[in-house]
Amino acid sequence: MRLNKWFWVRVAITAIGGLSGLSITSPSNVESSNVDWPAALLIFLFSIVGLLIVLAVQALNPRSAKVWREPSWEVNPFLFAEPLQFSHCAAYYFLATGTVACATLLYRGTTGAPLAVSLLAVGAGVRIAVRLSAFLFKGKMGTRKVDGDAMSQEGPARL
Repeated sequence: MRLNKWFWVRVAITAIGGLSGLSITSPSNVESSNVDWPAALLIFLFSIVGLLIVLAVQALNPRSAKVWREPSWEVNPFLFAEPLQFSHCAAYYFLATGTVACATLLYRGTTGAPLAVSLLAVGAGVRIAVRLSAFLFKGKMGTRKVDGDAMSQEGPARL
């Protein structure tokens, strides 16, 4: 793995997610939240199904890249032509937010647990959807080769 600028951009975004997790379970946020355990489960399921629908539409979009690279920490996460890159980065943002939010429950109490877990649910759901989309849209996927921000010229991977 090369530690290029996009690696550090993704690390920074993930760190910001972790920092935001410190305030998510604050008493005022927990008090104003209506997230309960069933909602956290629905959030998890919706993040998978919803993202798969969005990615299916993007796979058909003529402005989308002909070949998508597998998500990588070394690729620009803001490439509109490759939606898996952004989704991959967003998954780690939410995983970091949820992990830190869950850790704050140790000293804030468990009343905010559904809210904190719902953030982990979004991150896990998005990560699962990204992995599933790489399988479901095999014809759209290229190799893992990363050449900066340039699109991989290699065709779909032969699995």
